[in-house]
Amino acid sequence: MDGSATGVEAVLGARPTGAARDEQLLVLHDAGQSFDGVQVLRGVDLTSRAGEVRGMLGQTGSGKSTLIKILAGYNHPTEGSEL
Repeated sequence: MDGSATGVEAVLGARPTGAARDEQLLVLHDAGQSFDGVQVLRGVDLTSRAGEVRGMLGQTGSGKSTLIKILAGYNHPTEGSEL
């Protein structure tokens, strides 16, 4: 083998180890989002660390796209906090 990464490591890069693995890269606490008085997200808590991969499932209208927009920085929660 030539030492090239394959599979998941080739896509995501090497997994962090030690202190880097414990570093919180994304934290939402009790986050919520409202549009024109209609609450579309409520009480979202999420902590993600280096190297983690997350998935999201839900019914149509459950707030998946809204949450992704908050995580991407396009929207900011109207409730709670993001760090």
